[in-house]
Amino acid sequence: MKPDGGREEGPPLFGFTTRYVKPGQIQNLGTSFETVCDMWHQKIPGILMAAVFPDDNTPNLVHDLRIFANHKSYLAHVDKSDNLLTEAMAVWFENYDTSIPFSGQLYAASTKDEALHTSSIKSSTTPRAQLETFHFGENGMLGQMPNMTRND
Repeated sequence: MKPDGGREEGPPLFGFTTRYVKPGQIQNLGTSFETVCDMWHQKIPGILMAAVFPDDNTPNLVHDLRIFANHKSYLAHVDKSDNLLTEAMAVWFENYDTSIPFSGQLYAASTKDEALHTSSIKSSTTPRAQLETFHFGENGMLGQMPNMTRND
């Protein structure tokens, strides 16, 4: 995890999701995800962390954690004008069972951007993500707005 917020101003965006992988594709998912992560690390300072963990109890289920310094970094991580990144992400996504919508939680200043709720790779026929959303700074939030560059 990048300890300085990638030197990007926030507010941050956190995504915690669960996704199903096609049977027998966990190893391929890991290899292709590492390729994508290497590209993100080199090109997008505001991607602070990306990790995928297989579920211990449910076959073909993975937990996906992504932490971004800000919304701009989120958008950059799925930038379709970057052909190499788009191709690498397509290879990675081929391992997911996209007939099952992914689910999870999204924490952001605003979650109204439609790009946060649809697949960045697959067509609009892919089932819609089932995400709970939480907005930083709104009534009911406990604690302070996260500051990723504070370094304390």
